[in-house]
Amino acid sequence: MIKNLPANTVERLSSYRRKLLSYPLADRPYIHSHSLAHLLKINAAHIRRDLMLIGFTGDVHKGYNVEKLIVQIGNAIDCEKKQKIGF
Repeated sequence: MIKNLPANTVERLSSYRRKLLSYPLADRPYIHSHSLAHLLKINAAHIRRDLMLIGFTGDVHKGYNVEKLIVQIGNAIDCEKKQKIGF
């Protein structure tokens, strides 16, 4: 988990991951920020800024590798320790 990520960024990263988990990888293994922004109805600049904060870069021509992006988002926002939430 990356410390000091803004709460809004963590929320958006979680949304990106949820949307990417249902993305058709067989047809398109890469996605551009503007395509993801269109799916989420947000600004593509937010996506690029958030991904830069977690150290993820894409290719100008191909876009972002979806499988690697899902893993990187998980590494950035998932807790290292498991916590019990119920008794």
